[in-house]
Amino acid sequence: MTPRIPRLALLLLASLSIHAVAAPVYEQAPVAGPNVGAVWTSHFNSSNSGWQAQDDFSLGANAAISRVTWRGIYLTNEAPCCGNGAPNTNSWTVEFRQDDGGTPGALAFSKTYADSAVHRSNATDGVFAGNPVDVYDFDLALGSAFAAEAGINYWFSVRSNADGFSPFFGWTMAGPYEAGDVTFQNSYANGVVTGTFAARGGDRAFALYDVPEPTALALAGVGLIAAGSRRKRSAS
Repeated sequence: MTPRIPRLALLLLASLSIHAVAAPVYEQAPVAGPNVGAVWTSHFNSSNSGWQAQDDFSLGANAAISRVTWRGIYLTNEAPCCGNGAPNTNSWTVEFRQDDGGTPGALAFSKTYADSAVHRSNATDGVFAGNPVDVYDFDLALGSAFAAEAGINYWFSVRSNADGFSPFFGWTMAGPYEAGDVTFQNSYANGVVTGTFAARGGDRAFALYDVPEPTALALAGVGLIAAGSRRKRSAS
């Protein structure tokens, strides 16, 4: 007969599950639709040429950031520019940087993930430059956490990597817009920075989560079940 999981174990597992989908430790919620606001390119082609957008944040408490979410659209690059495009990402590069006097500084975390590791969902129908566009939400478990300290300014970046540059990924805006909300953006040619733009309008839409790794949750569950089984045998 399969042993039953003790009620306490079930309650603790439920608590762990709730924590795994807890509220973000930092969030810049998307601008109210259908207009997606100012959109900045964060996309490389196969020669590592393109654009990379970055936005700053700081936390009220220390956190081990192990899950990130963001929102964006795909746009065509053929004339006339910027019609709705289909997702063409092969991989995603996620970075955290230290702050250097109000601009992105030293690299603190960088990892590239296959597109299959990212959960993409249709968020809503949007409008960009007067054109209807598909708006997507993206969700990624980092696998290894980034330790962020309270009160320290950091820069977060997510970049699409693809074979070509049409369509290209655009990171949509957070809202409501406030004066002084800016995104830092670099242009690249063959992996080399060719331009910097420190005052792109509007914050980016993203959220950061401090959650336990799935393996830790599974091990905790196994431990609780085992402990319950031992107590049952002892009682017998």
